[in-house]
Amino acid sequence: MKEGLERIAAVDLGSNSFHMVVARVREGVPEPEDRAREMVRLAEGLGPGDVLEAEVVERALECLGRFGQRLKGLPPEAVRVVGTNTLRAARNARAFRRRAEALLGHRIEIISGQEEGRLVFLGMAQTSPEEDGARLLVDIGGGSTEIILGEGFEAREVESHFLGCVGWSQRFFDKNKLSRKRFEKALLLARKEFHGTAARFRGRGFEHVIGSSGTVQAAEEVIRAMELGEGLSKKALRKLVEAVLLFERLDEVELPGLNPKRAPVFAGGLAILLAFFEEFGVSRMRVSAGALREGLLFDILGRDGEEDVRERTIRGFQRKFHVDEEQAERVERCAREIFDRAGTREKMDAPELAPFLSWAARVHECGLSVARRHHHRHGAYLCRHSYLPGFSRDEQELLAFLVGTHRRKLPREPGAELREDVQEDARRLMRILRAAVALQRGRGFDRLPELNARWEGDALRLELPKPWMLAHPLTAMDLEELG
Repeated sequence: MKEGLERIAAVDLGSNSFHMVVARVREGVPEPEDRAREMVRLAEGLGPGDVLEAEVVERALECLGRFGQRLKGLPPEAVRVVGTNTLRAARNARAFRRRAEALLGHRIEIISGQEEGRLVFLGMAQTSPEEDGARLLVDIGGGSTEIILGEGFEAREVESHFLGCVGWSQRFFDKNKLSRKRFEKALLLARKEFHGTAARFRGRGFEHVIGSSGTVQAAEEVIRAMELGEGLSKKALRKLVEAVLLFERLDEVELPGLNPKRAPVFAGGLAILLAFFEEFGVSRMRVSAGALREGLLFDILGRDGEEDVRERTIRGFQRKFHVDEEQAERVERCAREIFDRAGTREKMDAPELAPFLSWAARVHECGLSVARRHHHRHGAYLCRHSYLPGFSRDEQELLAFLVGTHRRKLPREPGAELREDVQEDARRLMRILRAAVALQRGRGFDRLPELNARWEGDALRLELPKPWMLAHPLTAMDLEELG
């Protein structure tokens, strides 16, 4: 654990609600000391063309301004802010993020549905008693539903479905109209969406069924308040649905234990939850106190210690695409030597990006598993589009950029597709990796001499003994052509 990391924080920019939790770290365990939740309903503002509407953007920014006050003073490595389904879909997400990050004082990561599921499972597992056997977890959000099959602390399979309580309520209960016919249609289409996943996961088998997040927690609270049954069971859920269908409008739904702010999206969430029960053959589920934000807290501690899941992901990626690990190690070792000798860390705006040099070096030849010709492009594609547990979308883009530019001619504006605030650092890492690949072209047969490196502005200058350069004209030419 890094000395001085006493408090950590996680912010979940969900499609229905924004959540923040600040925790004090005691003996390696996060102990929440402050929580905040605001029902922003971001998905409600996803208008035509998947553009976030101005009114909802302002509502979201007002919330984040309040969150930012609480996060002030926490170092970047102690905070993770993630966006989920709506920010994955929004075409103006980048513009929103720029304004939001200015208010929060921290970067926002957009994570994939699979990564969201992994973190939700981690949050559930870390806040639940240990139990033997496979666990099936469903997390119904505002814009998507993640279904995860795992064991212990590890999510083994994750499926993300594009249906959530906000979107489903808008789709089937438009203009606030509520009826049995509308509900049955919402239920049927949710079952259809889950059918393939249910068949596969039921074939795998599971011993425990768990639900997390707002819809599941709200359903359990109302069932308890109305005394419809013992816990969250299919029988009690059916009774709850009947109670909801007594109303003719969503905004009129008023039940014991139900937060009035959830009423407009409750029917859509119930249709999804009941569809899960029916398709997966579930009669009862346990409700988890932990979900995405708790998973983020433990993931922060993992990155800060010796359990960074990204390290494990890179090792698995190497094996999956048959990377020559000895050559990868040579390139990594050379790249790190150049990085250190040139004093690169001191010149970086975001030194926390330094590990990407090592990760890119380890997988830079993954594209050879597709074809030798243009293998750097194939490698970039694999890094960009594969599911890499622990990596956000921005992080995968950075990894893809480094792998895609490790050889051959550079694009006119290298790194233009990356976030503006990491482009300069990314280009420094790119130049180091290109140099290391060129120096290790002999794949271990050429013993490298002592080298010196320095930065002259944005240019990387390498100094090698002249006799060695004369004896290795191919390497000398490669270094000269690096750009």
